[in-house]
Amino acid sequence: YVIGTERHESRRIDNQLRGRSGRQGDNGRTKFYLSLEDDLMRIFASDRLSAIMQRLGMKEGEAIVSPMVSRAIEKAQRRVEEQNFSSRKHVLEYDDVMNQQRQVVYTRRRKILEDKADIAFLRDGAKSIAEGILSKFSPETSTNTSWDYEAASKELTTEFHIPINMNDVADKHSMETILESVTNMVDKAYKEKRAKVGDELIGRIEAYVYLQIIDQSWKEHLRAMDTLQDSVRLRGYGQRDPLQEYKREAFKLFESLMIRIEDETVLALVRMPPPEEEKEELLEVAEPETSKLVFAHPEAPVPQAGIVPDTSTEYGEARAEPIRVGEKVGRNDPCPCGSGQKYKKCHGRLEGEDSV
Repeated sequence: YVIGTERHESRRIDNQLRGRSGRQGDNGRTKFYLSLEDDLMRIFASDRLSAIMQRLGMKEGEAIVSPMVSRAIEKAQRRVEEQNFSSRKHVLEYDDVMNQQRQVVYTRRRKILEDKADIAFLRDGAKSIAEGILSKFSPETSTNTSWDYEAASKELTTEFHIPINMNDVADKHSMETILESVTNMVDKAYKEKRAKVGDELIGRIEAYVYLQIIDQSWKEHLRAMDTLQDSVRLRGYGQRDPLQEYKREAFKLFESLMIRIEDETVLALVRMPPPEEEKEELLEVAEPETSKLVFAHPEAPVPQAGIVPDTSTEYGEARAEPIRVGEKVGRNDPCPCGSGQKYKKCHGRLEGEDSV
């Protein structure tokens, strides 16, 4: 006999519980006790059933046994199952969107690891960053009535870590001319750094920086995609397809990811400090005086009877004499102190206590 205190969202779970009651040919019996305040009833069938019970004059706490209630519960379970099936059905379609983005990013990483990284976007990236800065000070794209050359020069210098002076631009009134001049300054400064570092080393530095920025940005993008996948499901209440909303928002996030990777790579390489020239200092090493060195082994003196050999060295230091140990006393031998007791009962016991 199985007694259930609530109905599960899935009818499969309820049927499994019913199957527990039948063993070895015994049909068994099951009985479920529910409340209109259970999650399943409260979400799907609480208001309608409560209104029906009030019209029938049912009192609170009174047991309700009716096929109508059973059908309402099964209908609610069916709706939950359909909703869960729909969410599982879209899991693969959601993953296809991520898989397409993953292939693009991993292809770039593979090229970097195979020494095929292409940093040709450096000039275009610098131009895009400079355009974003200049647009804030241009009368054509902002509310300013005239160019603020001093503020623009200061912000460009802070962004690229390169001294940029707008007074060096020939035609200051054309946005295209100013943008091209600033891009040439940045490109020239980076080429000078490349010349000082060397093509082989700068290639490894570019690959390392590019790879690190891709990995960090991709991890942040994965977290943003997880948040997006959880949030777009709520748009289904607004009669919008969550999958289509997810694809559209994911495309926008991926576009911003690729732009951010290129911009951060450009700034990291342009801001790279130039290598400092190492100053070679001649170290004067004092050569030892060979005249004071003696490469010979002194012969050991032959000891004579009654004469204690001199243990001092050439420099007056005493040589270390070996430690001489007398004959070892056994545990059951008489104690050397003359007490007549065994060594283990006399001084042997005292030495054992001291060692403990």
